Amino acid sequence: MNLYLQILSQVQTADLFRMILVPGALCSRFGGCQLKMSAGGKLQTRNFSTLDEAVSNIRHSKFNQIEIAHSIAKDSIFRMPGYARSMVGLFTVSPTCDFWFKAKDWPVGGEKAMRTRKMNAKAAEAALAHYGVNRKPTIYEVAIEIDTSEPQDKVLDASTEWLAEFVPKHFGSLALFGCIDVGGREFFVKLESNVLMTENIRVMSKLLPAAYPELGQKFDALHPVMFGAKRVCEGIGLALGRDARVILDDAVDDFAVVRVKADSQARATRSRVSEWILSSEA
Repeated sequence: MNLYLQILSQVQTADLFRMILVPGALCSRFGGCQLKMSAGGKLQTRNFSTLDEAVSNIRHSKFNQIEIAHSIAKDSIFRMPGYARSMVGLFTVSPTCDFWFKAKDWPVGGEKAMRTRKMNAKAAEAALAHYGVNRKPTIYEVAIEIDTSEPQDKVLDASTEWLAEFVPKHFGSLALFGCIDVGGREFFVKLESNVLMTENIRVMSKLLPAAYPELGQKFDALHPVMFGAKRVCEGIGLALGRDARVILDDAVDDFAVVRVKADSQARATRSRVSEWILSSEA
């Protein structure tokens, strides 16, 4: 079973790199991590003994995307049902913040792979310029392979409880929001990999750029587990009634988690949650 966690923030300062620390609290011990960074068309790989060390290192860098592979210690305690076999994250910095490596600053020429990366970066920038968007969230997608005999609903319930209990006060300034989905091996993340099987659940996949600034005040769609501003989560809870459960986090001023019942995602009509869900291009 694979757990797919998407964490987003509209913050544009270096504080946004602390997003990478969030899933680290799922395990009690790590044996370090490996970072594969795509910056200006070039790929760099570096190893760090701790996640904190990695975050300190990259917070002064400009890049486009980073893949983070965690090394989980054998005696680590996993705060979910079962055992965590692997944890890989994909951190995509927003083109609207200063840490994005702009296409105009890339080296001229280069091999085909570099030229393709430049074309993709330029397209991302052009789309935002076309729609006049000056704020797009940075996103950290994490895939966790779990060895467990528990059903998916039990794992999602545990995810809900973990989120509600975990987020400490010092993450409040990030105004984190996002969602959790669960599935099979098709739920994975990798640098420069477009996973077609996850297109329906990826937060940024179906939204037009004009909707990006509204993320955080609304969700892209209903997910089994969603988290973010209390007003938004409570609004979805009220709209769905008995089909959802809302847990408020007392440690953070404006943070809550919504657990949506498995069968209600298909049953809930858009009119019930339209105030809290963005329109997609589909």
